[in-house]
Amino acid sequence: MAVPIRILALCDMPLLAQPIEQACATEGDLQFQGAVRGLQDLSDYRTPPDVILISSQSADEDTLRLIEEVTTSLPRAATIVLVDSGQMDFVQQALLVGARGFLLRPFTGAELQESVRRMHRLEVERISRLAQEGAEQAVSQRGEILAVFSPKGGVG
Repeated sequence: MAVPIRILALCDMPLLAQPIEQACATEGDLQFQGAVRGLQDLSDYRTPPDVILISSQSADEDTLRLIEEVTTSLPRAATIVLVDSGQMDFVQQALLVGARGFLLRPFTGAELQESVRRMHRLEVERISRLAQEGAEQAVSQRGEILAVFSPKGGVG
């Protein structure tokens, strides 16, 4: 059996996490770790999540700051923002501060499951490409040493 995708919901209201938990409960490859209210609550989790779903009733600067803090403190986790259909300006700003994707509310369980799987797959591919490029750069950056020897004074 494959390792399940660990999902954490970052919600300002616990009620917003219920459809996420219900969608994950029916799938064996999706593991709902829980819902937290803020970044400080993320430190309670020993195993970092693979996907973080951020759902907020208010699309404001505080939410954008939270998205930015989450994406910088957990760079290996794919961040998906759950928004209402009238908040496309907020979606653009969220993507600029580090969110990897978005999902429009209301959404079905199947849409959520597909988005989580797709974002996780893309994030795994991105991380492996970065690791591979880093290894290739380390090998290709071997320099050459050139030594100049001059037995006469005044040369150079």
